[in-house]
Amino acid sequence: MVVPVVAPGQQYDVVLIEQDPLTRRRIKHDLAKVGCSVDLAKGFERADHLLSKSIPALILLDWDLENSDRYLTQLRQSPQFETTFIACLGNRTQVMDRVAALEMGADDFLSKPIVEAELLAKVKAGLRSHAIHQELLQKNHTLETELEEAVSFMRAKLPLPMAGPIAIDFRFIPSQHLGGDCFDYFWLSDHKLAIYLLDVSGHGMGATLMAIGILDQLRQHADDIHLDAPDEVLTHLNRQVQMSEQNSKYLTIWYGVYDLQEQTLTFASAGHPPAFLMQEHRPSEGQLLKTPGLPIGLFEESHYHSAQVQLHEDMTLYLFSDGVYEFPDANGEIWGINAFQSLVQQAQQQGLALDSLVQNLKTNCSERKFIDDLSLLKVSFHSPASSV
Repeated sequence: MVVPVVAPGQQYDVVLIEQDPLTRRRIKHDLAKVGCSVDLAKGFERADHLLSKSIPALILLDWDLENSDRYLTQLRQSPQFETTFIACLGNRTQVMDRVAALEMGADDFLSKPIVEAELLAKVKAGLRSHAIHQELLQKNHTLETELEEAVSFMRAKLPLPMAGPIAIDFRFIPSQHLGGDCFDYFWLSDHKLAIYLLDVSGHGMGATLMAIGILDQLRQHADDIHLDAPDEVLTHLNRQVQMSEQNSKYLTIWYGVYDLQEQTLTFASAGHPPAFLMQEHRPSEGQLLKTPGLPIGLFEESHYHSAQVQLHEDMTLYLFSDGVYEFPDANGEIWGINAFQSLVQQAQQQGLALDSLVQNLKTNCSERKFIDDLSLLKVSFHSPASSV
């Protein structure tokens, strides 16, 4: 009794490229008995025609055909055959011949004369491999769609650029895995502005949803949170967010409050990179704004402290996540915060816009996409007539 290779209700297409007519007929007969639809080609011209019409689950390639190695390479370089299982059929029984076919991209090799039991077993394995690859591609496509939707949702949550006595511009570039970067700024009163940037550990929907939850909580101006006291905000968040209750996730944050009347900036940080505060024409004399404090969620008894600086109308504050400097450079080394600080100083000195600064970051990154979310805020303390 011949056991069907194809499960009931399924139909897999097979393209057989074989120069010998007897072998073609025999293989088609054997595979038809187990539920495969087989198209025949005795050469590459006919094969090209068949493959242009549909993408088969499996290709059987006569390895004894002239230029079969080139054709195999061509197939493997074509993205549309990414999940197609390719097995070579050959009279050449030398180990090196079989190795050559496998190294060029073949998934398996059958020696002639073809043994029916071996053929069916390997076709079954090939179709199973094809089905698994198809399922993975579908799952990846679904995941990519979900991530795109999450990115759109996150972008919709972010504030708009601000103009006036305080001008704020930003760039947000999600990584291919989507992380937990989030930032916001809003007026607490007619003269106090809250500004913060946080980064939840890990990647994926869990990190993103946790970041959005904190954004919503702070944006609602809950009565039990003194939003004009950075140290109290961090203490409150640390009580609310504990790793043991958040799937081992924690977060870093820089939180500040600018008083327009007093021209002071009160701030506190929890394991987050320091903010850069720079003079417009003397960026090298800038300050690193950071206070001691462990990331939010590590220990419930953690303490946080605020600090304060006096500002002037020609100062600019840069807030950022570690994604702006933790990426591999051309030498395979992590680019680093010192290199980023030098780049910001140069951009500030030359009056470069954020797009130019981000383009410089992309130039220094050796990867096609950043490995982590990139969030960068530029807060300019100028008169309303000034531009960012």
